[in-house]
Amino acid sequence: INIAGMQRMLSQRIALFSAQEDKRDSEELRQTIDKFESNHEFLTKTEGGEAIYLNEALAALYYQEPVQLDLQSNTFITLSRSQLQQSTPQLVEQIFTASQHLLPKLNEAVS
Repeated sequence: INIAGMQRMLSQRIALFSAQEDKRDSEELRQTIDKFESNHEFLTKTEGGEAIYLNEALAALYYQEPVQLDLQSNTFITLSRSQLQQSTPQLVEQIFTASQHLLPKLNEAVS
């Protein structure tokens, strides 16, 4: 799935842009978060309670313990959006840490 692969790259870009002080980067950050979120919404779209784009193994990865990639992705989106409101060194560190935890799970979704 190309979109799942794109999520890996976007998560790392979000971490990078979050650490930047330049105001131009905040617009890049916003656009990157928006793309990550819209991709996530696409991948997790359901119809009649059934996942449209996720096979059974991917649905388990997204919605079941221990990974819960859906929950982790939504938490990452919320954390990243808070960076747009007010940047703190602690928040930048949290986003970086979250992106590093998310990356192997996104890798698993692609393979």
